Amino acid sequence: MSHTLRSRLVLLLTELVGARRSDLSSGLPYPTDSPHVTIGGPDPDRLLLMGSGVMTGAGVSSHSMSIAGNLARDVSAATGRGIDVDIVPISGLLARHAALRLKAIPLGGYDAVVVAVGINDAIIGTPRREWRRGIQAMLSVIESTLPARGQIFLVTIADPTTTPLFRAVPARLAAQHALALNADSRTIAAVHPQLTLIDFEVGPIDDPSRLYTNVSYARWSHQLAPSIIAGLNRVHSSR
Repeated sequence: MSHTLRSRLVLLLTELVGARRSDLSSGLPYPTDSPHVTIGGPDPDRLLLMGSGVMTGAGVSSHSMSIAGNLARDVSAATGRGIDVDIVPISGLLARHAALRLKAIPLGGYDAVVVAVGINDAIIGTPRREWRRGIQAMLSVIESTLPARGQIFLVTIADPTTTPLFRAVPARLAAQHALALNADSRTIAAVHPQLTLIDFEVGPIDDPSRLYTNVSYARWSHQLAPSIIAGLNRVHSSR
């Protein structure tokens, strides 16, 4: 089964369990341009973004307006260095598939990898043991190929009840499971020195008529950027 078909089946499953509101999600625009953003400057950092949720670019038509563009601008402004950001958005990503997706990406040239995974696992009720296996396998792939000084960031699962893309009752159930999966991620992070968890919340809708916009991604970047900036500075100082 192809990666694309697998992701589509996961999204269909979240609809079948009554969680995802297809009336909202089916009408959202997504970026159609090259999944790469560059900010010129000296000694550029290289950053890979992969995953679902915030990584998908839902609501905007260009990666320059998505989390990739906003992070590139925020990080470069703070470090004074250039930055190259590659993004691999996967709307239906599950933790158990993350390692396989990352195996196909040559990670050796990156300074940091940022992964957002878990919202679909929370919705469909992925067992905690399976979640831990998936995250551990993902980390094994990254740590075996990322340079020794490289940094790994895992974005926590946002509260599903804060987004209108999910129906109220299943979202409340998923929120409890998300808390448990996030707790397991924190336990794993405690024994992986290269790994930093970044707490993330969706927050309020900026424009009810458009759901998610560049303003949303700018706000989300402000949540993610401080940890990523600190990690890239650690990499830079070790060169």
